[in-house]
Amino acid sequence: MERGEWRRGLWFCFSISLLTCLLSGCPPSEVPVTVDEVVGIVTDTSAKVFLQTGPYAADGAYFKMGYDTSPHEADRDYPLETPPELAVRSGGRLVLSIPGGLTPDTQYYYRIARKNSLQSDWIWREEGRFHTRRAAGSPFRFCVLSDLHLGRPPFPEPKTKIAQNVASDNPDFVVSLGDMLTFCNQGHGIPVECNFAYLQYILGGQQATFAAYEDAISQVLNEFTHSSMLLWVNGNHEGLAGYLTPCLERAWILNSRNRYLPLLNHADPFGFYGDLVWGDVHIIWLDPLAFSTYDPYQANQPQGYALGTAQAAWLEDTLAESTSRWKLIFSHTLFGGAGPDFPCAPAGSYARGNVNFVDTPGTDQNYIQYLMESYGVNAFFYGHDHMYSVSEYPGSSVKYVLVGSGSVSGWTSCLVPYYQPWAVINDQIGHLRVDVNEDSLVVHYVKAALDGTNGTILATHEIVPPPPP
Repeated sequence: MERGEWRRGLWFCFSISLLTCLLSGCPPSEVPVTVDEVVGIVTDTSAKVFLQTGPYAADGAYFKMGYDTSPHEADRDYPLETPPELAVRSGGRLVLSIPGGLTPDTQYYYRIARKNSLQSDWIWREEGRFHTRRAAGSPFRFCVLSDLHLGRPPFPEPKTKIAQNVASDNPDFVVSLGDMLTFCNQGHGIPVECNFAYLQYILGGQQATFAAYEDAISQVLNEFTHSSMLLWVNGNHEGLAGYLTPCLERAWILNSRNRYLPLLNHADPFGFYGDLVWGDVHIIWLDPLAFSTYDPYQANQPQGYALGTAQAAWLEDTLAESTSRWKLIFSHTLFGGAGPDFPCAPAGSYARGNVNFVDTPGTDQNYIQYLMESYGVNAFFYGHDHMYSVSEYPGSSVKYVLVGSGSVSGWTSCLVPYYQPWAVINDQIGHLRVDVNEDSLVVHYVKAALDGTNGTILATHEIVPPPPP
């Protein structure tokens, strides 16, 4: 049975049942089981696939995974299988693990099967895939997306189209640069209150927070997560800023994220920052708000986008020890911004501005820029500004790549092009496709649309190593 067939017919009933449960309560057995896959934690010889079984998954359902180095049109005859695992309702997810024995730098295909009891027949899902860690010198592709701002279903079709375009690119992994879900409105209300943007999260409590992740993965992200690793970076609207630590809701969000998303090679226990070496590329991701002590937007102080002591020390150690040819840093925003006297509304001291405001006094982006120049980082990728842009800090060869988004931007006037080269696209939504070649990284901004222009490459930039000193 195909993945889409599992969803269609269940979704309407699930939505109505979930709403009824949230408002009046109902037995878990009344809500259908939904299952989607998230590929995560793939190494040279091992892999894990996370099954999102839903907060109301029925006890007694078994799952297993067959896998091979060649695709299988039929739902049988996989030479290797994981042992059957029992889904537990309270868990919300199941992890099917291949602990070892895989061949490095190899494409694998897998198919998951489910049966509702030991006596019933296995029902096989659509085939997915994953690639074990690339060897040095091996070309590959990854994608980056940001700022989909998913609320509650039904989701706008253009945002689903972005995910479908990512799937068509067949990337080894996808970096999600934040604001994928909207739980908190940064800069509104009292800083210690989460102030959810959607009332149903408050009314539904923790269960509705679980459902928000389940909805996003099932209806949008699973267009590609069944066949590409997902690296999730937090944004400012996801309710996990450090200054929100007193919130009960923040604990719900953190629990929900960790329940439905694999934490891939994160260096801290809460998954706020980490790294991944893949082929010749060292991917490093950071969090500008996890260690914030106040809301920098509301306080009009860009210094509030802070690395924090532990993250700063980890970043310097990681860069100092890296031997990869390509070093790339990812974050939802810059660690700083324009400053309180910037005249462009609605920017204020917000972390807009691309490379123009890297040198704002007192901000951590100055320190990051120093580290990037010292250790040969090629580019800093970020989201948040809802547009595509590439610029270069003068004299350093470090590119700043604003990756585009799921909604158009009205902030182009805030980006005065002091530094060159410079490019801006603010009226077209899309995602970033990055091709890693032997001598360069080629960055494409790919348009998402509901007409024949869908998939058009709107801009291309090549990143090459700096000349030898």
